[in-house]
Amino acid sequence: MSAVNFRSPADIAVSGLRAQSVRLNVIAGNVANAFTSKTADGGPYRRRNVLLSPSTEVPGAVRSWRSPRT
Repeated sequence: MSAVNFRSPADIAVSGLRAQSVRLNVIAGNVANAFTSKTADGGPYRRRNVLLSPSTEVPGAVRSWRSPRT
């Protein structure tokens, strides 16, 4: 039987706040580039997305991923 790494409720809350901070920063970047016709590389601007999912390391915590800029 494997040991589970339990964290305090404050640690779980902090993981959620960090995930939402990433989400808000990506939204702000998408709004700022709403009328951008092309990137520095010359391609079209593509909006970025954030995926929030449960953490596999810490029960109750949240992980976030940003889509890469293309």
